[in-house]
Amino acid sequence: MTSNALAVIDSGSGGNLPAEFDPTMAGPPARPSAPPEAKGGFSVARAMAAIARHKWLVGVCGVLGVFGAGLTVWLMPKEYTAQSTVWIETPPRDRGPIAADELLSADAWMSLLTTYAVLDTVALRQRLFIEPARTADSSLFRDFQLSERFRPGAYELLVQKDARNFELKVDGSQVERGRLGDSVGVIVGFQWQPNPKQLRAGRTYQFRVLTPRDASEELRKRLKPTMAGLNSNFLRISLRDRSPTQAAATLNAVLEQFVNLAKDLKTFRLREQSKTLEEQMTKLGEELRGSEERLEQFKTKVITQPREGSPIAPGLQATQPTALTSYFDLKIRLEELRRDRIALERMLEVPAEEMTPDQMLVVPAVKNSQDLSKALTDLTAAEGEMRQLTLRYTADAKPVKMLQERIGELRTVAVPRYARSLVTALRRAEQDMESRNRATERELQSIPVNSINEQRLSRDVASLGALYTDVQARFQGAKMAELSATPDVRVLDRAVPPELPSSNTVYAAAALCILGGVGIGVGLALVLDRMDKRFRYPDQVTGELGLPILGFIPQVRTGRRDGDADAAQQLLEAFRGVRLGVTGAYGAGPYLLTVSSPNAGDGKSFVAANLALAFAEAGLRTLLVDGDIRRGELHRTFKVERVPGLLDHLGGTVALDDILRPTHHANLTLLPSGKRTQRGPELLGSPAMREMMATLKGRYDVVLVDTPPLVAGVDPFILAATTGNLLLVLRTGETDRQLAEAKLQIIDRLPIRVLGAALNDVRPDAMNQYYTYYSYDAAYALTEEGDGAGRLTAGSAADA
Repeated sequence: MTSNALAVIDSGSGGNLPAEFDPTMAGPPARPSAPPEAKGGFSVARAMAAIARHKWLVGVCGVLGVFGAGLTVWLMPKEYTAQSTVWIETPPRDRGPIAADELLSADAWMSLLTTYAVLDTVALRQRLFIEPARTADSSLFRDFQLSERFRPGAYELLVQKDARNFELKVDGSQVERGRLGDSVGVIVGFQWQPNPKQLRAGRTYQFRVLTPRDASEELRKRLKPTMAGLNSNFLRISLRDRSPTQAAATLNAVLEQFVNLAKDLKTFRLREQSKTLEEQMTKLGEELRGSEERLEQFKTKVITQPREGSPIAPGLQATQPTALTSYFDLKIRLEELRRDRIALERMLEVPAEEMTPDQMLVVPAVKNSQDLSKALTDLTAAEGEMRQLTLRYTADAKPVKMLQERIGELRTVAVPRYARSLVTALRRAEQDMESRNRATERELQSIPVNSINEQRLSRDVASLGALYTDVQARFQGAKMAELSATPDVRVLDRAVPPELPSSNTVYAAAALCILGGVGIGVGLALVLDRMDKRFRYPDQVTGELGLPILGFIPQVRTGRRDGDADAAQQLLEAFRGVRLGVTGAYGAGPYLLTVSSPNAGDGKSFVAANLALAFAEAGLRTLLVDGDIRRGELHRTFKVERVPGLLDHLGGTVALDDILRPTHHANLTLLPSGKRTQRGPELLGSPAMREMMATLKGRYDVVLVDTPPLVAGVDPFILAATTGNLLLVLRTGETDRQLAEAKLQIIDRLPIRVLGAALNDVRPDAMNQYYTYYSYDAAYALTEEGDGAGRLTAGSAADA
């Protein structure tokens, strides 16, 4: 319990201000208004003070956070992460003739890992579509399977108390009843016959059934593939699950299906390539056999016919074979060029969508054209890759659309452009060949037509034979690559069940609960501090009210008043500081001052009494006037009679000297309030009051007037206007700020100079930093040498 303030009861009686005030007592301009930013902003010191004041609230919230953290650790399921490493093989640049190309790029392997071709199979094999509510019930669903058509949802299997019948519900609706030992869920598409021995009577088993695709989606969320580096061949895969055993088993199943799918895709590509080459080889073989048959038939036809020709002159015998050979070569090449040109022109007439690369590859001239041959090869490879992609993706997939654009560009742009360029080149070569052939015809007119035909047929056989041999070699290489194909991925580290939970999600959540509890407590403390209407910080006085602080008065404990010399010394030094602040703000004396507070219990009488003692200790003649004509108690503090007093003198019944009471301090005199009357406020505003104050001002160095609180009526305003100066007492943690602001707005309209405020009951715990700044070092306390009789310390007036 503290005794810094008087317990004044608000009487509610009012009064009237005097009709006029003495103009000489009008003070300086009103106090400056508080800047807008003074009422907002954030201060670390204020926040720490608020937290210290509401430490029990913060502590309770912290304890609740610790309790929540314990529940989190106990109830929140732990997750385990199984890990594995896969090696992705990149074929060397100098691979042999039968080595297969790389199936996918390193980044595309991660996309393949998360495709439904892998995850759907794993979801079915591992029965991820069934999720028991309790992990301990997993053995009950060991043989659970789904029919082709089933109903997903949240199920409950209720075993009756007689342990003979069961009831199956989905989403709260009953769908089936039966006897234990029979199949369960046949109506909703289950293939499940649980063991009756594992079912307990009266218990409900909850589980959730998903579609395989939904189970794959949830598996994809828990699956995390990452490349070890930018150009690394290591693919690291991790999988989270509540069960460490299930996490390892599921991840190994994913790896197995992933490797099998990679092998199947690579084998399928090689098989398709071999099939294409086999078709080309078959077609070329048929054409080669036809050419050979035509050559044999021609030889058989002309073998019995006489040879045409004329005798050759001896001088021409040396040159004849060379000219003949040149002529036949030119003739045959001319026929080949013409045949190739005509074949290409016919192919260009066919729509681009119906043209096949194999048709152009049969034309010999196409093989000699690097651009056209490469475009046809790229088209063949792109079409083979398209057949592979259609097995894995839909027609709307981005890779399929990109490859379709590539095939369309090759068919409609690249291949026709190179084919037309080749036709133009063949036509020019044909014209050149015809001109050269006409030049030599005159020399070789005697060459038999049968020889030319034989040479042409022989050249066809040789050309087709060479092309057939090349395709056959490529086919054999593709077959060998198919037979020796190995997947481009290999599992290096298989997943094993982890012993410890992955990451610290549970403990992080627990820490978050603790921090959240403390944070909520701190937040509530700051909110309560912002919502608090009472004065607690000096900046609320200087900022919001615009008043200077003339002194800080520490809290005094009644139980320690006599025993704690340091507290008494602090109180004494505090009032010396208030005295210094008042004299500095007032200026030259004599000092005529009113002491009041916004509300009862703020300690105005305590401050007035001790401040009067402080002035008396300084050797000034001091008069303390008890202007609280409603509840004044200063006469009890100084142990004097209340009647006659101030009201008696103002009423004209007692002389001034008869109401002045000496105290046990030589320089301090008390003027008690006197006999209470309903006309008290009018008497305070009467001319007699002004005359008395003028007389007292001439007889004393300091006149302090203690008034009722500002909420008590007009008394304090009348007295403050009479003295012209006001010291406002504000009690930390008690005085209402809005009330003080409202009363000061009234004072601003009166001829009253507010010197400043004295902060009373400054508590070390709530305002530790300010108490520390404005406290005094007990080591420098003054000690009395001699008897010290007749001196009254501030502590001795603490009962005020």
